[in-house]
Amino acid sequence: MKHALRVHPRHPVALTQNLAELQFAAGDPDAAFGSLDAVIEKRPAAEAPRLMRIYIHGALGRKAEAAAEVSTFLDLHPHFKLTEWSARQVASRPSVARGVA
Repeated sequence: MKHALRVHPRHPVALTQNLAELQFAAGDPDAAFGSLDAVIEKRPAAEAPRLMRIYIHGALGRKAEAAAEVSTFLDLHPHFKLTEWSARQVASRPSVARGVA
């Protein structure tokens, strides 16, 4: 993934977000947070990396950190609705809607 970011820097935000997901899945939450921080640095109001930070903190049992992330997220997106966000994610990835991995 890091090689892909060097070879194809046109979409570094999306690739870095994907890298963070892989890092967390591989059991390296610190690396995932580093990648998410890089995404947030480029796009401070982006929803996906901030939602993932909330998820990771929650998965690790870090309730206070997750709550702080939620507060920051809602300051940036006061009218956020998870149902609408989820619908946009499914619409942008038709294979997910069909149940295809």
